[in-house]
Amino acid sequence: MTAGDRVCTDAGGLTVNGLGLGPIRQTDLAGRPLPQVDICDPIANGQLHAAGADPRSFDSRAFGPIRSIDVQGTVTPPWIYQASF
Repeated sequence: MTAGDRVCTDAGGLTVNGLGLGPIRQTDLAGRPLPQVDICDPIANGQLHAAGADPRSFDSRAFGPIRSIDVQGTVTPPWIYQASF
């Protein structure tokens, strides 16, 4: 999600440009409350909203947008060979 995308996070979940992307966890796996940032604003130039595929990810759903200048790189999973039998 980048500049201009409208990101909303609240107790109802995460939406981007009106598209629901799932719930936001209220607690971690140990039952401790996670920080919550209720926003519903377009992402500003120079910012990113980072969200992992796993709803348990500790990402922008919990702490809000990040500065794009703070991103040092991206992670690419290794290629995995899966034999078919």
